[in-house]
Amino acid sequence: MEQIVQGLKELEEKNIFHRDIKLENILIETGSDVPRARLIDFGMSSFTERDTVHEMDYGE
Repeated sequence: MEQIVQGLKELEEKNIFHRDIKLENILIETGSDVPRARLIDFGMSSFTERDTVHEMDYGE
C-alpha cells in the first residue's frame, strides 16, 4: 500500500490524474527479493493544472 501511495504522490507532482484506481489496476511484481506494487492502466488518466477541481460521477 505504501508503494501505491508513493506512486500517487509522484503522479501528483507531475500533474497526472489517474481517474481509475481500483484493485484490478494494481499489479504486484514478485520477481525480486522485495515485491513491488505497480499502478497500471492509465487509459482514463489526464494531465491537470494545480488547484483544479475535477467532477466525475462515481462508477464511470
